[in-house]
Amino acid sequence: MVTNTKCDLTSLEWEMTVNQRGLVDTCFEEGQYETGIGVLDSLRSPRMKPFPPHVRQLVYLALYPPSIPPPEGEVPKNGFELGVPSSPSKLGARHHRSILIPTVPTTIAAQDILMAFAETNSPESLFRALPSYSLSGSESSFGDVQTIPEGDDYDEDSPIARQSRRIKEAKNCWEILKDGFIQPKIDLPVSPRIKGRSRRRIDEDEFDIPLPEHLQIVAAHAWPVLHWIVTILEKDEDVTEREGRARYSPLLLSQIPTSRTAGGRWEVGTPLEIILHCLGQTKEEYLSLGIRLMTLLINLTNCDDLNVNMFMTAACSRLSSLDSSQLAYLLSRLPREPNNVLQFKLVLCRGLLKDPTSGIAANNNSRAKPTVGARPRPLASRRKRADSVAESTASAATATTDGDRKPSATLATATRKFPTTSSSDILRLLATSDLSTSDVLGVLRLKDQLVRTYIIVQISKETKHPGDTACQHDFESGQLIQAIEHTFTIRSRNQDIVGEVEDMKTALLAYVQTAALR
Repeated sequence: MVTNTKCDLTSLEWEMTVNQRGLVDTCFEEGQYETGIGVLDSLRSPRMKPFPPHVRQLVYLALYPPSIPPPEGEVPKNGFELGVPSSPSKLGARHHRSILIPTVPTTIAAQDILMAFAETNSPESLFRALPSYSLSGSESSFGDVQTIPEGDDYDEDSPIARQSRRIKEAKNCWEILKDGFIQPKIDLPVSPRIKGRSRRRIDEDEFDIPLPEHLQIVAAHAWPVLHWIVTILEKDEDVTEREGRARYSPLLLSQIPTSRTAGGRWEVGTPLEIILHCLGQTKEEYLSLGIRLMTLLINLTNCDDLNVNMFMTAACSRLSSLDSSQLAYLLSRLPREPNNVLQFKLVLCRGLLKDPTSGIAANNNSRAKPTVGARPRPLASRRKRADSVAESTASAATATTDGDRKPSATLATATRKFPTTSSSDILRLLATSDLSTSDVLGVLRLKDQLVRTYIIVQISKETKHPGDTACQHDFESGQLIQAIEHTFTIRSRNQDIVGEVEDMKTALLAYVQTAALR
């Protein structure tokens, strides 16, 4: 029976034996990918950890783009002419290379087995196959950085193993999702005139498929892998919460570089860009991934090793680029609990409404980054990293000290990291009119979410502290109702806007009145 603690869960999983690994390796080396996937599925068990190189190879197959046949008369990038194999042996070699190219059914099978592993195995046993930044003993539930039990030369055993090595050498798990990270090989015939090293070079060369004009941070074929990553991180949160700690994912924390200053980790720009990309889609499943990933990031505020002020400044800066409908969708779909999500929404709304007392600064063109030296080297990466130097634009962000760092925050202390939002803050922001913006509807949508979230927070406080007269006074004084009636009464020739604003006002007034009757 699987126990509730992460350490116990991991201790129940043993490594695959050499013979078991060999069965899968043989299939993959011969291009029998679906057979190898079937072997992995038959071996899949909550008691057995999948071998990290196999997980990477599955991710490679799952990310493999649909192959495109080469244009007629195409010349490879090394400039050699193409020809028809001059002998049956050369034709056989060409055929062998072609069967090593993954097919669409193979890609689908790899995506399915990855999700199956996510259901049966611990998050840590799967995520150890992906690149990450190191975690200190205080940050990790495992006491130290996770190591991968494999030889340094293992990934050279087969073509797919060599190709999947790119995943191991990536900066983080987000990089593998990008357009062009994995490109399909084109099966090109080898000219009999090509000799020696040139022949070997063209045999193993990778012929690039033309990339889209605008590279996406999540490739069109990478959505299933993003879904898999998010699912694992959510399961990691579940495990952490079952330990009696505040809900957050240490594995997600390992995807954020360590800070060169005394403060905690903060650089969440890439996952925020992925969230923006998700919210720009039309499919509900992609929109939902954006909400789920945003929730995972917000839950990191429960951890003492995240610089919440810097995180909020970065989030406000990036999310301010959303249009008003996308922003309203995000705010309305975020969970109504736990309390740290509500506090995030309050501070975000205040920042986007340019409240100088919110502790963050919203600026569409700024990306808050403290002065840093070279980026920390990710685990398992063998590439050189360029130095990254940038100035902080977040004057209000303050660094936390490492002296009192603890393994995790408690539920009681997590929300104290956010600035307090009072009823006077709400009334002041409702009365504030930003004459510099033409998106009046967008501003009112923000104020609508601000008031709704504040009411939920106050109701939660009153539930936990019955008889709290301050909470009840906010609803019964009449000031909030008057402010709503004044703010959400507009004049416009656009009757659609007038109608939407009137609906917001009616719903908010009913919300306040219901809260007052509690």
